[in-house]
Amino acid sequence: MRTSWVESTCEALSWSVPLWPDLRFEVPTAPNGAVWNEWLVRAPGAAGPTLRTAADLVPWSYTVDEVARAFAPARPMEGSAPTRWRLAFDSPDAENGELRHYVEEFTWGLLQRVANVRPASPSA
Repeated sequence: MRTSWVESTCEALSWSVPLWPDLRFEVPTAPNGAVWNEWLVRAPGAAGPTLRTAADLVPWSYTVDEVARAFAPARPMEGSAPTRWRLAFDSPDAENGELRHYVEEFTWGLLQRVANVRPASPSA
């Protein structure tokens, strides 16, 4: 499958994952064959779980792309290893509606944990 990233076109190779039938292991490559990334993505046509608040985030259930879209503008952050990513975002607390700042950790593109860091407002 050919896809575009920013201003570049790449070849995205993907494989089914028997443990997670709704996911694919994807490897986007540059025109010269260099690997740009390796991660799990939602399979074409598979519906991901609904995300409304950070309380909906269950480890092993969401991909980086799904969370980034649900909590835009999520900010990508460097992970602790080449196969790890972090996203920072603000979301209302499910219980009281207070805006909170969260940082999520992903391994191979799949959510591992969510940290409720602090109130989103510096004055809170």
